[in-house]
Amino acid sequence: MKKFKSNFVVIFCLSFVLSFIACQDNLDSDQTTGAENLKANLSECIWAPFSQGANFTLSIDFKNNDVIVYNSQEEVVDEGSWSFVDGKFILSNLSGVLANYNGTWEIIEDRDVFFELQKDGVKINFEQDCAI
Repeated sequence: MKKFKSNFVVIFCLSFVLSFIACQDNLDSDQTTGAENLKANLSECIWAPFSQGANFTLSIDFKNNDVIVYNSQEEVVDEGSWSFVDGKFILSNLSGVLANYNGTWEIIEDRDVFFELQKDGVKINFEQDCAI
């Protein structure tokens, strides 16, 4: 009986440790995602851009590889497209208020509700806004 209790305690402790490690892995994976997850996240909700030194009052819909940019009055002020190539985020065909943002962007940070891009020393952040 003593051996049974001893084995039970060891198995219980081992199960607890393995469960903790699995939970920790899940938490870590929620923090940083890959291109496939970013693609899926972009189709959910609207995204609000913000950047140091820029006063954006815009919202962006990234569904279906399109970029549809709205101002604060919900008017379309720019349209274009986006894609991923070799792990880079590419904005193209923007000709309105975001025309200067066309090009290949490095993905600096990528979380489920936030991502950050950088190109030529310029950083731009996007935060998911499902309330819009």
